[in-house]
Amino acid sequence: MKLDDTPTRALSADPAERLVDAVDLPIGRWALSGDEARLLFCNMPYTRWAGRSSADLVGRTLAELYGAGAWAAARDAFASAFAGRAVHYERRITHQGAAARWVRVQVFPDRNAQGEVEAVYTIGWDIHNDVLERERLLDARQRLDRFTEHIPYPLTYVDRDYRLRFVNLAYQQAVRLTAAELLGRPIGDIRGPARWDEHKPYFDRALAGESMQYTRLVPDLPQGPRWMRTSYVPDLDDDGQVQGVYTVTIDVHELTEAQQRLALRA
Repeated sequence: MKLDDTPTRALSADPAERLVDAVDLPIGRWALSGDEARLLFCNMPYTRWAGRSSADLVGRTLAELYGAGAWAAARDAFASAFAGRAVHYERRITHQGAAARWVRVQVFPDRNAQGEVEAVYTIGWDIHNDVLERERLLDARQRLDRFTEHIPYPLTYVDRDYRLRFVNLAYQQAVRLTAAELLGRPIGDIRGPARWDEHKPYFDRALAGESMQYTRLVPDLPQGPRWMRTSYVPDLDDDGQVQGVYTVTIDVHELTEAQQRLALRA
C-alpha cells in the first residue's frame, strides 16, 4: 500500500470537504507507511484538537505526532481497519500540555471502487467524563460487593424462577456450599423440600410485590437452636415490575426471648 501524495489542503470550495470541517469532531485519513500510519488529511476540528496547523500534521506518522505510546495504543486498531474491519480503541491524551483526558477513536477502512482498502479514517470523541463516571460506578459496585460479601448475615438474590443469582459468604457458610455450587440452582433444592415448603409462601408474596418477614426457631445451628428472622424484599425495575427477591437473615434470638418473657409477665 502506497502513501497517498494528496497535498495539504487549504480552504476548499468542495462541499464534501466543507462538510467534513463542519463536523465538530477530529477526523483524519491515514495510509500505511512501512509499519506505521501516516496522516494524509485532517479536518479543521482535528487541527484544533491537536493544537497544530494542517501543515505541521499532514505527512507525519502517528508516532511522530504523538509519541511511541500513542502508536502502541493505536497499532492493533489500525491493523484491523487496514484488514477491512471497523474498530475503536480508548486512550488518555495530553495534547497541548493540557491535563490528560480520555478519548475514544473510531478507526474504519476507506475502500476504493474495487473494494480494496486504500487508507483508514479516524474520528475522535472526548469521553473523559463518561470514563470518570464509569470508574465511579465501578468503585461503588466494588465497595458494595465487598460490603455484601463480608456482612455477617446470609444474603441472597433469587430471580422469578426461584433460582439463586447472588449469595454472599455468610450464606455459603450457612449451607456449607460454595457460590459455584449454588448460583443458577433453584433455592428449593438447596435446603430440601420441607424447608422449601416452609419458605415458598414468603417468596411468592414477595414476587407479588409484598415485603415479608418470617421469624422461626432454627434448631440445627452450631451454637444451638436460635430464633432467626428472614426478610423477603421484592426487586422492582423502573416500571415497577418485580424481577426477583432479596433475602437477608438475621439473628433475633435475644430480642425474641425478651419479647416472650414480657408477654409471660403480662
